[in-house]
Amino acid sequence: MTSVRPTDGSERRVQVERRLGPRHQVFLAGKAQLVGGRVIDVTFRDLSARGARLLVPAPAALFGEVAVVILKEALVLRSRVIWGHPPMFGVEFREAIDLRGEYPSRYDPLAEAWRCWDDPKQ
Repeated sequence: MTSVRPTDGSERRVQVERRLGPRHQVFLAGKAQLVGGRVIDVTFRDLSARGARLLVPAPAALFGEVAVVILKEALVLRSRVIWGHPPMFGVEFREAIDLRGEYPSRYDPLAEAWRCWDDPKQ
C-alpha cells in the first residue's frame, strides 16, 4: 500500500493498494539461497501470483536477486527483493522452476534442502 493525498485538497492521506492481484495469507515452510550458496530457512507469510512476503528468522539481509523454494511444492522461485524491514522481506517472482524436473545446477543447494525435507531419512 502507498499513501497519497486526496484530490479534494484536504490534508488527510488515503491508503491506496498497488498490488495487481490478490494476496493470500499463508504459513508455508521454505528455504532461501543466498549469494555463495548458503541456504537459510524462510516462512512464506503472504503469497500472490506475482510475489510473496517472507519471514526470515535468521539474521540475514536479503537484497537483489534471491532464489526461494516452497518446500511443499518443490518449486524454486527466482525472485527480486523489492522491500525489506527485517525480519520481513517482500519479493517479486521472476521465474518458477520445478525441482521434480530438470533445473539449472546453481539450484542444487535448494534441491538438496527440498530432498532432505521431503525424505527426512536422508
